Amino acid sequence: MNRQSTTMKRLYEELKRIFRGYTKITSSICKRLKELNFTLVIGRKHCKVYYQNNFEHSVTIAKTPSDWRAGMNAASGLMALTAYNVDVVAA
Repeated sequence: MNRQSTTMKRLYEELKRIFRGYTKITSSICKRLKELNFTLVIGRKHCKVYYQNNFEHSVTIAKTPSDWRAGMNAASGLMALTAYNVDVVAA
């Protein structure tokens, strides 16, 4: 396994840990995402998340989701966002 895929796997595990049991955006979630180079723009009902200051692509997360899988869906969406940014940088 190469270094990039190992790093991505660790990032995905950390995102799953952050969003496990997700019921709302908290200050600790915001802080942990910022530590992972995500930028959050918090609106009235949703939060837009960007990765590494790439404001062309984002993931929108509900501030108070109604679905029990919202946290894992958010983690998957953020992981796809990071994978996209890695591909853009590598190209």
